[in-house]
Amino acid sequence: MKYAQILFLLLIFSCHNTETGNQISKDEISFFDEQFSYTSNEPILNIYCKFSECGEWGGHEEHIIISKKNKKSFKLNYEKYSANCDSIVQVFDGIGYLIEPKSKLIESREIEIQEKEKRAILDFSYKMVKSKFMEEYPGHAGLILSITNSDSTFMISTYGGKADHFLKLLSELELEK
Repeated sequence: MKYAQILFLLLIFSCHNTETGNQISKDEISFFDEQFSYTSNEPILNIYCKFSECGEWGGHEEHIIISKKNKKSFKLNYEKYSANCDSIVQVFDGIGYLIEPKSKLIESREIEIQEKEKRAILDFSYKMVKSKFMEEYPGHAGLILSITNSDSTFMISTYGGKADHFLKLLSELELEK
């Protein structure tokens, strides 16, 4: 199943051209419903972005969690955490200790996912695949961006680069202020 999803995503990506303004087709959106309809109410897709305004210590974090609302619809939970670069703390992550800026939740919203949001999420997924192939090692500080499903059969993570396609996703989902 893992390889089928990745192959299908790559096949769609190879035929998809966002630069020329091609719209995502109904078949591509139905993939969203078909692939995620079998899952439980647990989060089915996670999008994570950690900025680097505090240099090698990281920066503020933003989470988008997609889960089932009911049998036929999906919901999106968005959380944004601040980063205080002047207050670095040690955090235990279950494996070891991390040093990162002190953070707190500053925004939280929930929206129901419609066709427009599905298109934005699929477009973001295509751009993540493309950015993974162009990824360069940036050194000690960089943007962390990932999209994963809950059972870890689909995982794309990039380090460094720009946040352009994540910021576009926020705009299309109307999550930015």
